[in-house]
Amino acid sequence: MHRIWDRCFLSIVCMLCLTCFGNACRGRSSSTASVEPNAMGRDLTVIQVGDRMRLEVYGEALPGGMYRVAEDGTISFPRMGQVMVAGLSVDDANKHITTHLQQYIRDPLVSLFVDEGSTGPVYVHGAVRSPGVYAYAPGMTLLHAILSAGSLAETANESTIFIRRLGVEKPILLKIEGMADARIGTYPLKPRDIVFVEEVF
Repeated sequence: MHRIWDRCFLSIVCMLCLTCFGNACRGRSSSTASVEPNAMGRDLTVIQVGDRMRLEVYGEALPGGMYRVAEDGTISFPRMGQVMVAGLSVDDANKHITTHLQQYIRDPLVSLFVDEGSTGPVYVHGAVRSPGVYAYAPGMTLLHAILSAGSLAETANESTIFIRRLGVEKPILLKIEGMADARIGTYPLKPRDIVFVEEVF
């Protein structure tokens, strides 16, 4: 009789373990999926010499405003002196400046934006044959950018393209019907646009 109860108890414990394991896996999958949109939300624009940037430090009596990146790749900001920002993405520069300010200010809240009037290249990433940075030319369209990157890769999702643009909070979602879609050839790009082509697995 005791053996029967022992077996029943062992079966119940096994079922509970399997249930908890399954819930943990589902929880892990959903949390991983939620990270992907945040990645697209990051500002990957690379700061260059000559760019104009708006820098504000909230809650502090520091003179915020427009700063130009000098020839040596730095900006001059009160208390910090010269800070290297050229070659960093906007997100990385924000973290870099925040780290410097922590020597003088407790928990600084930094806001950094590259002025839309700045000139710069176009970035093409994702499922293209040659991802990279390409020179912007007036009148440049999405088609020009994709062809500069060697066209779409075989694994590309040919129905969805994202464009990250300065001054636009959320990525622009462009629904198309492959490379033959006329909108690719007429959709205008701006300097520092980030084109991202999804990949299908």
